[in-house]
Amino acid sequence: MPGLVEARVLHEKFKFLVESPRFGGTAAAFNKCSELEMSVEVVQYREGGRLIPYKVPGLVSFSDVTLERGTSDNQQFFTWVQDVATVAGGGGGTGAPAPAFREDLSIRQLRRDNAPTRIWDLYGAWPPKFVAGSWDNDANEVTMESLTLTFDFFDPASD
Repeated sequence: MPGLVEARVLHEKFKFLVESPRFGGTAAAFNKCSELEMSVEVVQYREGGRLIPYKVPGLVSFSDVTLERGTSDNQQFFTWVQDVATVAGGGGGTGAPAPAFREDLSIRQLRRDNAPTRIWDLYGAWPPKFVAGSWDNDANEVTMESLTLTFDFFDPASD
């Protein structure tokens, strides 16, 4: 007869903070964060008449993450997207090197008591997309803005 298994402690969804040296520490709290996703392609090849192919790991890819929050007067993320557009669009005469807009940052998932449940580090992150939110005068809701981040790699924070 199997014994009783102790229940796992699951993480609540509550709030997310983005921390980056670019913004002097904590940049913003978000109420929504899309999943962090990593995938490894499977490469199959067959040698000499082998009926079952060998399978080896191939390219590793990371999906973009999208953060959402209520709109405020804070323009840090929009300014970051403008920096990316300026460099990508020929530099606008700034002469800035392409990696100047890349940042290593952390996403902290917090519980309701503001204690961190998980911390993820994203390396080489930059925003390819910023949405200022939709405006509907008949809606009884807060205008939400979203920031999409692309990055090279992520892993759980060591601290």
